[in-house]
Amino acid sequence: MGQHLLLMMEDSDLYQLSKLPGIKLAHINIRSLFGKLEDIIRILELGEICIHGVSETWLNSSMSNMIDIPSYDLFRGDRTLNSGKHTAGGVCFYTDSKYNIVTHDDLTVCTPDLEVI
Repeated sequence: MGQHLLLMMEDSDLYQLSKLPGIKLAHINIRSLFGKLEDIIRILELGEICIHGVSETWLNSSMSNMIDIPSYDLFRGDRTLNSGKHTAGGVCFYTDSKYNIVTHDDLTVCTPDLEVI
């Protein structure tokens, strides 16, 4: 794996999380999704996370299927030339495919001060 995101969280902690009732949400400020995707998959699978928000993805539109995860839908708010963000920034959500998630493109925003999906 790349730089490990969960240095303090053991697989047994994620297993305990998976046993809790209800919809589980998670978020991480990742500072570049590349090299850390295996860690995100581990969190999603072992913790049975339904919706996982990721900030500071550092993605742009040229980076396509490289970050797809089976059984999860991916919603992205990438950096663009018009956003004023050339480095850093970007957000995404991984949602369990069993949920019918609808996004509104007219509400998606990426500016130097605000990122919304």
